[in-house]
Amino acid sequence: MDEVAEVLKFVGIKRSKPTQLRIVAEQGLNKKALKWLMKNSKLPSKYIFRYLGISAQAFSRKMDTAKLRVPVSDRVLDLAQLYVHGISALDTLENFNLWLETSLPVLEGRKSIDLILSNQGVKVVDEMLLRIENGMFV
Repeated sequence: MDEVAEVLKFVGIKRSKPTQLRIVAEQGLNKKALKWLMKNSKLPSKYIFRYLGISAQAFSRKMDTAKLRVPVSDRVLDLAQLYVHGISALDTLENFNLWLETSLPVLEGRKSIDLILSNQGVKVVDEMLLRIENGMFV
């Protein structure tokens, strides 16, 4: 299965034809996709809502079929991509979540999960996963 299909599967979307994540984001994900991400990632909701820039209250008021705004959809897909990469690099969801919660010397004692605040922070976490995959200890 290709990476795009893996990412879409992580948020509960099944596509029969190839697509690009950009197109999916531009069309807007529905609330169910975010619920799938929350369920599959086991990432505490406070981190998800903080990264997405929405409140738990606003999220709970949306109907399941309501479309998320494009920037929110884009960030949901970013998190799903990060999780697909993290699971691939560290073998299991549990290992990836444990690694996210571990204080790292390269981050001056901070945890990777603390970087899931901005797009740039997510990129840093993703780059650290690349280093792990290439045998560089992080």
